[in-house]
Amino acid sequence: MKKIVLLLSVVLLTSCVEKVRGTFEAKRPLTLRGKDGSITLTEGVHSAVLKVRQKKSATILVEANGRKSKVKFNLPKGVRLPVNSGQVRLSSMEVGQPYDVNAAANTTVSNSGPRTTTESCSRSVMRPVCSYVTVTMPPVCHTDHYGRRICHTPPPTSRRVCRNEWVNVYGQRQVTFEYRGETTEFNFTLLDPSSQEVVGRFNGYDYDSDRIVTGYGPCYVYGTGVLIQ
Repeated sequence: MKKIVLLLSVVLLTSCVEKVRGTFEAKRPLTLRGKDGSITLTEGVHSAVLKVRQKKSATILVEANGRKSKVKFNLPKGVRLPVNSGQVRLSSMEVGQPYDVNAAANTTVSNSGPRTTTESCSRSVMRPVCSYVTVTMPPVCHTDHYGRRICHTPPPTSRRVCRNEWVNVYGQRQVTFEYRGETTEFNFTLLDPSSQEVVGRFNGYDYDSDRIVTGYGPCYVYGTGVLIQ
């Protein structure tokens, strides 16, 4: 058990990988304990999926005899499969299968180097916003020479009214970025407990890429060259 703890000390659990697609190569005919009883894998390469984020077990979904079968490998309490880098070695008794297991993951990182592009941008600025409002005039009255009071209403007029408001101003800015790629190779190896001979191996890859922004230029109003403050 001390050996397991030492190996786990280098395992990084930062990846989001849950399933890894790949192949399982049987070096010879293998009999494993499946979900619905024993299954036999013929010698050769089989399509397979490894589920790596499980607390109590790891599962390989493998195509055998024309159908997909689940093969479960128990994990001791506190032990997880490496999903970024590191390795774990378990005995056949621990995993509940006829073979010992060596599970390993190795991640390599690549960078594209700096690149530039332009993208839209916006700022909230205080600007005068004007509109025309209709003003209704009060009635105008006078008394004629007969002493009668006569009133009439002038036609409505329009008046320009301005007030300061926060508005969104749109423009363009230059962006510097790079792509960061992570390729993780997963190996899940079965070994004969008596001789430690490799009798089967799952091999698969997971690739993840992120766009990392390293800098922004100033935001300029579309078509004017005016900097948005």
